[in-house]
Amino acid sequence: KPFYADPGERFYYRDVDPQLVGYMLQDFVGESEREFAAATLFKALKIRDYYWEAGPDGVSMAAHGLHLLPRDLAKLGLLVLNRGLWNGRRVVSGEWISGSTRRWIDSDVEYQGQPLGYGYYWWIVPGVGISMWGHGGQFVLIAPEQNMVLVQTAFPDTDLPESDLPDFVDLIRPLLTQKDNP
Repeated sequence: KPFYADPGERFYYRDVDPQLVGYMLQDFVGESEREFAAATLFKALKIRDYYWEAGPDGVSMAAHGLHLLPRDLAKLGLLVLNRGLWNGRRVVSGEWISGSTRRWIDSDVEYQGQPLGYGYYWWIVPGVGISMWGHGGQFVLIAPEQNMVLVQTAFPDTDLPESDLPDFVDLIRPLLTQKDNP
C-alpha cells in the first residue's frame, strides 16, 4: 500500500499498518504474535481464556480479533499503569511503555475541543489519560492521576451504533472527578 503522507505528517489509521507490524514481529521473533504474547505477556499476567483470530495465512490478526475477558483487559491496563511491572516483576520495559503511550501525533478525533493524541496504538486523552480503543466499543482507559483503570466491553458484531472514545470518557467522567469522602 502506498503512503498516504510522510511519516509523522498526518494521522490516518488503517488496519493494514498494524498487520504489517505483526508480520515484522513474527519475522523478528520467529513465532506468531499469538504465540509470542502467550509465552511472554499472557503467561506473566495469567491470562488463559482468550481467542485471537488469524487470517487465511494463519497469521494473527494484528489490527483486531483478540478477544479477552474484561478482567484480563484490566490486567493489561494495570501493567501499563505500573509502567511494565506486574506484581513487582518487570514484564515490559518501562521505556517502551513511556514511548508507546506518549503523543506522537494528533488524531482527527476530538474531545472537548482538543484533538486526541496517538502513540503506538494508544489514544491519549488530554487531561484524562491513555486508552485502548477496540472495535465495537471496547475500551481500557488508564487514568494515572486517579491510579485507576476502567474497562468497557461490548458486542462488536451487532447492528447497534458503535460508541467512540469521547463518548466513553463522557460516560466515566464522574468517576474521574469524584472526590473521596472524609
